[in-house]
Amino acid sequence: MPQFTKRELYRRHPDKQETQQNQPSSSSRRRILCNSSVNSPVITHRVQELTGGSASPHLNVRDIKAFPTPVPPLPEQQEIVRRVEKLFAFADQIESRLRQAQAHVDRLTQSLLAKAFRGELVPTEHTLATAAGRDYEPASELLARIRAERDNGAPEKPKANRRKRTPNAKSR
Repeated sequence: MPQFTKRELYRRHPDKQETQQNQPSSSSRRRILCNSSVNSPVITHRVQELTGGSASPHLNVRDIKAFPTPVPPLPEQQEIVRRVEKLFAFADQIESRLRQAQAHVDRLTQSLLAKAFRGELVPTEHTLATAAGRDYEPASELLARIRAERDNGAPEKPKANRRKRTPNAKSR
């Protein structure tokens, strides 16, 4: 079974039907209040007191029926629900801004990589050479000069004489 947060369960619940004024339904209010009251320290302490058995702890139905259920007055319930809904709306805005920021970062990453491959992020050797007041010879000119020297009969460097090793030769 997939795991959901309390917020997702609240949103996915089929009883959550909102009225014309975008107010949560009474079943939503009951669910929120029931959850908060069942998880209250008073109730959890009472459950621990009434739990019987050491090998297999259990609660009797009559004990559960006798639980006092503290319920705040209706105006306070409505205020609690109003605040919870306000926080959910705020969380939705934050999620929306996060998605927008992630999309923006993705676009920036792509444009940054494109600039890097075009060589626009760092100064070129030509720019550095002119700023330093030194000569700059592009690779195309360097290759043309090397070819011209080779065609004009510039002597090639002699290859170094290396002694060939014979398979039977022992090192001394």
